[in-house]
Amino acid sequence: MIRRPTWILLALFAVSLGAAWLWQRSQENKTEEQPTATPAPRLLDLESDALRDLLIEDAQGNRLFLRKLGTIWTHERA
Repeated sequence: MIRRPTWILLALFAVSLGAAWLWQRSQENKTEEQPTATPAPRLLDLESDALRDLLIEDAQGNRLFLRKLGTIWTHERA
């Protein structure tokens, strides 16, 4: 006949084994639900040669003028 403490230890082992199995399943579900990265939307859909000059103005009236010379962008205060 198995003594009472043995039954208690066997029950604790079964409960801990079940808890470990449930925890492992929850971790597997978390890795499957992670979102994938989406590409950032484009502000303008232009070819690289279509844009040569760009004027940026903020709310205070400060202006920045950009001009493309070949492959290099230069800036001037407008």
